Amino acid sequence: MGHDSNTESALKDLASGSIAGVTGKVVEFPFDTVKLRLQTQPIGPTGRGLLFHGAIDCFGKTVRGEGVSGLYKGLSTPLFGSVVENAFLFMCYGASLDLMRYFRHGTTSRTADLPPPSMTDVVLAGLLSGAGVSFILTPVELVKCKLQVQDVVYLHPTETPLVATTTAATGATAATSETRISASKSAPKASTVFTTSTSRHHIQPTPIAAASTSTRSYTTPSSRPPRLYTGPASVILHTLRKDGFFGMYRGHLGTFLRESGGGGAWFGVYELAVRAMVSTTTGAKSKADLATWQLMLAGALAGMAFNGVLFPADVVKSRMQTEEIFEKGLVREGAKKTFGQAMTELYRSEGLMGLYRGFGITMARSAPTSAVIFLTYETCARSNLFGRKV
Repeated sequence: MGHDSNTESALKDLASGSIAGVTGKVVEFPFDTVKLRLQTQPIGPTGRGLLFHGAIDCFGKTVRGEGVSGLYKGLSTPLFGSVVENAFLFMCYGASLDLMRYFRHGTTSRTADLPPPSMTDVVLAGLLSGAGVSFILTPVELVKCKLQVQDVVYLHPTETPLVATTTAATGATAATSETRISASKSAPKASTVFTTSTSRHHIQPTPIAAASTSTRSYTTPSSRPPRLYTGPASVILHTLRKDGFFGMYRGHLGTFLRESGGGGAWFGVYELAVRAMVSTTTGAKSKADLATWQLMLAGALAGMAFNGVLFPADVVKSRMQTEEIFEKGLVREGAKKTFGQAMTELYRSEGLMGLYRGFGITMARSAPTSAVIFLTYETCARSNLFGRKV
């Protein structure tokens, strides 16, 4: 009987998590697009982004240049991934709590008259479930990141501050300029350099004075290389051909750290907030007695805790997963960096602020997204939509 009850609960976790994943992703995705573009844009010598001046600027330029649909670029794969992620996450969280209940009380029954799990058990269950879901998320996020980022260079030609000037001999002016890309393989004796100048309103490309008669400009779409990817399937096939199966797990350490640490914080803060509200709300005996706004508030706090715990890991992961986009004619070719190398280079070039690029927009998106996810999950779990009411 207990086994059947647990199986039913696990299936309900699976179904409720799936629906919660869809609603959460629709709310989250525009914020995520802005965050990713801020994190992966080219950076100038002063450590500031060269394409966007902040989240509002990025949002406005995306909508003006690509329409509202630009905010949902690459949604299909993450939407599917969100369904799988949240279904798996809530199911694993429940199973982890069952396991701990067994070790502490000798039973896995969720209907037994037992005290609620300790906060230690809640955090540990969240950590385990997050670690497990990271293996699903890494390939999904790799596809999403590549699709979201590649259009930045191509769809914002007047904003792209990268002009390549190919010279037979580098002059004094060019020697002091910031080098962005090595010489083309078709012209091995040439060197290529970039410079930028800023005005009050936007960034404009500045040509370099040098002994050259050949100039290559990437400020118009027609002069840039063709897009690497045409859709999710294109990303997957390209990655498998180029880097094999493990290429799909580029940046996995960052995802693992974010999801495991974040999972513990997510479930932990939610449960802590819910218990605090139950104890301070007149007539409330469990979270079933809490109002909608209270569940959403607890979910919002949980979402901010999730993203705040190990945010730099997500920034480094995004950089690693989009290196190839910028290699194709925009930054120097080179061997792929390890997680530690990428983080060290980012810190040295941009300081602590570089590790928290996009933090504001991420926190802004995490509150409503997590509030919707937990509210949807709790509503579905309480209903008889998937069977017996719990």
